[in-house]
Amino acid sequence: MVSKSMSLALLRQQTSVVHQRLENRLQLFSNVSSMAGYGEHLQKLHECFRQAEAKVSVFASDLPLNWSERKKLPWLEQDLAALKLIPIAQENEKCPPCASVAEAMGMLYVMEGSSLGGRVISAHYGALLGLNPQTGLRFFTGHGESTGILWKEFLRALESLIAADPERAGEVNRSAQRTFEFFEQILCEPIFAGVTR
Repeated sequence: MVSKSMSLALLRQQTSVVHQRLENRLQLFSNVSSMAGYGEHLQKLHECFRQAEAKVSVFASDLPLNWSERKKLPWLEQDLAALKLIPIAQENEKCPPCASVAEAMGMLYVMEGSSLGGRVISAHYGALLGLNPQTGLRFFTGHGESTGILWKEFLRALESLIAADPERAGEVNRSAQRTFEFFEQILCEPIFAGVTR
């Protein structure tokens, strides 16, 4: 039997290629250095989370964690409003399917992990663009000092889910990989053709 800690190590290993490719292509601090670029990045993030959270929310009552405290779309909506920007919706939504709690947790592995560098990013753009949580940094500020605690809680919930049924590990892994690829498609390409809403 695969141990809990080993199941997470395997997940990190199996998603490392798509995760690193996203990081390498994104190069946030190098590629986003103006208010216009920052605003466009927020619009892209908003579309990633709009689509992904809609998929996960279907399983909200079955998730082994409090879904309401994990939602990040309201923070992005707040940031866009502060910067007087409108969301842009992808015409042909590309978010991968989500057909089980395990697949929802795989998506959340990517979404929750996106918060981990928030404090560094918030400090960077606070200094560079003069922003604060009320004027465009709400998403990256996240849960502040509680971010690490919530991440560990998520990992424990994910470990328990896989321990209860080891076959779920494959579902989690495939879903996480597809979600990394979806985020890459949105975040690393020129602003997509879309419609305002």
